[in-house]
Amino acid sequence: MKKFKILFIGANGIGKTSLLMTYNEKKLPEIYIPTVCEIVSKNFEIENQENKITIDFWDTARLVEDYDRLFPLYYPETDLIAICFPIDSYYYFENIENYWIPEIEHHSPKSKRILIGTKIDLRNNQERINELKKRNEKLITKEEGMELAKKINAIKYFECSSFTQKGIETIFNQIALICIGKYDKEEKKKGFLFVGDGIVGKTSLLMTYNNKKFPDIYIPTVFDEFSKNFQIKNQQNQTEIEIEEIEIEEIEIEENQQNQQNQIEIEEIEIEQNQQNQQNQIEIEEIEIEKNQQNQQNQIENQIENQIENQIENQIENQIENKFQITFWDTARHEDDIIIRLYYPGTHVFAICFAIDDYYSFERIKDFWIPEIILSAPKKSKRILIGTKIDLRNNEERINELKKRNQKLITKEEGMELAKKINAIKYLECSSFTQKGIETIFNEIALICIGKYKKKEKKKKKGFLFIGVRQIGKTSLLMTYNNKKLPEGYLPTVYDPFSKYFQNFKKENQKNKIKISFWDTARHDEYYTLLPLYFPNTDLIAICFAIDSYYSFESIENNLILDIEEYSPNSKRILIGTKIDLRNNQERINELKEENKKLITKEEGIELANKIKAIKYFECSSFNQKGIETIFNEIVLICFGKYDKEEENKKGFVFVGDGAVGKTSLLFTYHDKNFPEIYIPTVYDNFESKFQIENKEIEIEFWDVTITEYNFKLLSLYYSNTNIFVLCFAIDSYYTFESIEKYWILDIKKHSKNPKIVLIGTKIDLRNNEERINQLKEENKKLITKEEGIELANKIKAIKYLECSSFTQKGIETIFNEIALICFGKYRKEEENKKGSIFVGSRGIGKTSLLLTYYEKKLPGEYIPTVFDIFQKTFKIEKNKEIEISFWDSERPEDHDRLFPLIYPETDLIAICFSIIDSNSFERIENYWIPEIEHHSPNSKRILIGTKMDLRNNEERINQLKERNQKLITKEEGIEFAKKINAIKYLECSSFTQKGIETIFNEIVLICIGKYDKEEKKKGCILN
Repeated sequence: MKKFKILFIGANGIGKTSLLMTYNEKKLPEIYIPTVCEIVSKNFEIENQENKITIDFWDTARLVEDYDRLFPLYYPETDLIAICFPIDSYYYFENIENYWIPEIEHHSPKSKRILIGTKIDLRNNQERINELKKRNEKLITKEEGMELAKKINAIKYFECSSFTQKGIETIFNQIALICIGKYDKEEKKKGFLFVGDGIVGKTSLLMTYNNKKFPDIYIPTVFDEFSKNFQIKNQQNQTEIEIEEIEIEEIEIEENQQNQQNQIEIEEIEIEQNQQNQQNQIEIEEIEIEKNQQNQQNQIENQIENQIENQIENQIENQIENKFQITFWDTARHEDDIIIRLYYPGTHVFAICFAIDDYYSFERIKDFWIPEIILSAPKKSKRILIGTKIDLRNNEERINELKKRNQKLITKEEGMELAKKINAIKYLECSSFTQKGIETIFNEIALICIGKYKKKEKKKKKGFLFIGVRQIGKTSLLMTYNNKKLPEGYLPTVYDPFSKYFQNFKKENQKNKIKISFWDTARHDEYYTLLPLYFPNTDLIAICFAIDSYYSFESIENNLILDIEEYSPNSKRILIGTKIDLRNNQERINELKEENKKLITKEEGIELANKIKAIKYFECSSFNQKGIETIFNEIVLICFGKYDKEEENKKGFVFVGDGAVGKTSLLFTYHDKNFPEIYIPTVYDNFESKFQIENKEIEIEFWDVTITEYNFKLLSLYYSNTNIFVLCFAIDSYYTFESIEKYWILDIKKHSKNPKIVLIGTKIDLRNNEERINQLKEENKKLITKEEGIELANKIKAIKYLECSSFTQKGIETIFNEIALICFGKYRKEEENKKGSIFVGSRGIGKTSLLLTYYEKKLPGEYIPTVFDIFQKTFKIEKNKEIEISFWDSERPEDHDRLFPLIYPETDLIAICFSIIDSNSFERIENYWIPEIEHHSPNSKRILIGTKMDLRNNEERINQLKERNQKLITKEEGIEFAKKINAIKYLECSSFTQKGIETIFNEIVLICIGKYDKEEKKKGCILN
């Protein structure tokens, strides 16, 4: 039976518990019960299926700060999160987006989610409504709930009332459907949005199509929608429509031809309609019947007939007309721009409309609608361009009116050119008045929605964008390269392109050229709306600054990078410092000195390039043409991907941790081979070192980072160039040790998806420093042990835990060698041979004694109650192969329930233990431990171990059990029970006599390497 986990979250007192209890008990609970964590299980049968599903509903609450550390335990393995709010509280409503969604994104980003508004009975409660009015508040509407659901990517928005039980049943039935994936059927519904200025004919177009006639009166629209079902037939029955995209060759601006005319070559759309009544054809493979098998011919012919019938039935089923629904939304842009945000989410295709007699509506598409769609619409949404009112091409009266105003109708060629510019799939024209083109538009929409439109392969063309503040020399750079001389006057630029062909030199003597378009832009406030037009189809962005202007330099990080991340995050980028001839211009240097300024150094440029993830940093001067040719040659190499080879062997490693833990000393000691004499507080520093690994040289860059309130905002820039982190703490400071888990690990995971982490304890020389040890004792503190370091490393999933002393240089070399191996990926091989085995069972049954006896080869002198302990052992298997197994000893005191789910992940084998003299510990395995294992680690292998077997010979203990009507658990009962719980083996041992201990651990090794399978061939023989 499939099992699903549903987590209900939201603030206290909003009705989550009432919702669950009302559903479970079919009545509203009489009193408010504050909840920490409660689980309700329910079986569901879906659409008369034989297989049922079980859903666990988890009810949670955030009570006080002390419970914050428990909350991450709720999220693992959650299939669906129900986010709840009461409709009478805007505070809790806004808290969803501000608090809960960031928490979900952090702990369970892949879980599905729904949004639930509770207490909807209050919509009829005048007393509550009046209370809210007095506080200038109101109830949250259903529309607001639906809008928030779209915003947070919830599958659905529901409303309910535990008081009236309205909507309760619906919510839980829908949850069951979502769990089995039934909601996916809704994916066949497409959204198609018509946008454009008022009076361009959008509403008329839709109404003409829907009502098959032109509307009598003009109806100004804010928002309207209608849905229509479309049938897309199987290919055998479908009229084939071959659609070729319009290809408009780019304007080529040849060198020294300033007045060159644009030449546009347009391919007409060819629509072939063939085979309108095409019959289904089924190809049936002929079965060859050999001549010597005549007796079986009749039988084979019958099989062929059955095969044909089945094949026909299957094809008929597949050829059932595929229906899907498209929702068409008609919009208009009024002064209240807030409403526009509701149009865009969920839109698959945008139909951008203009009237062919209105150049204002035509030009606004590029200046207004496209930037708006880029900013607000889903990234994968498609777009088509529609010219309306084409009947006016035959209307002399309208043509004359336009002539009087020195205007004209927009041509079809202009429409196609604009479609190409805005990346529209198609340009279509229609007239609602004559209904010409209307049917074609909606048929094309249906084809676009199911992806049937054909794309032509693009030519080898690259786009290269130069950006930066004005007057820094971008235009001069481009013109100097293009014209081989510096332009005489300053030319302020808004947008200017030129194209150039470059030889593809991948293969010698191959005449294969690539065209690169270079776009020159400027950042004027009045042209800000044009900015999104610069970025589409850009392969590489050149970010420019002038070396004599810190304003242009700082604006890169403060403004330009933010624009790039928003509009073109995947484009490659380079950084260019212009006007380097000024480094020899004493007059300019003196001017800057008078203003307490200076020229920007090459080192500062390189550092900024690293921060903004630029591939390279270049410098040039248009005045003396120095570096110009190099920049454009490098651009070509980057476009061909040649730069990648340089980056392959370069790795980045960042050292983080609290101040004064010894990060800088560690790096200095390794780099300079001696301990630094003075403490140097660091904000940011780096150095590079080369390592030889298997005859291959790699270069590693080490970054030393300390975060203070002054440079906290720079944190993401430090993390951006690596996913490998060294977390440092000082072994004499529990504050720095605890901050690893409380702060650093959370921050790293926030900025890096799959970080590799090494944990380092510094200052280990203090373990021999009596003075420091005594100081800590006076403060009721102590040094952090190696075991605590290993435990923390396991907790934060660090690859390794290492210790060192910069003072004695102990462990320094080892750390950097390990880092090199990690960068080279060598640590992965070690991970393959690392296994985890966990021992579980009730307290006092001998788990800890079993482990300690094996580890220390003697029985411990006293009983040691355990919450969580770990030790590791390396076993030699085969000739030159070793395996490392971590053994985790656990116990389940009630106070530590919150820690237990942390123990199970990545466990290869679970050893379930009971004492043969304790029937309660034996029964708890089936009642408690097996359900827990099935929930947290269902795929782990398991063995069953009976402890204290020496008591089988202890008459005193046997008599004590008899007096309580109890008995020892026999070996046969253990074997039978092992089969019941799907354990691989049943084993017995005694820590007191050490009998069976060695056998258990040898068997664990065999199981971990998969050798236990061979025992299936073992047979038993009984001799009487």
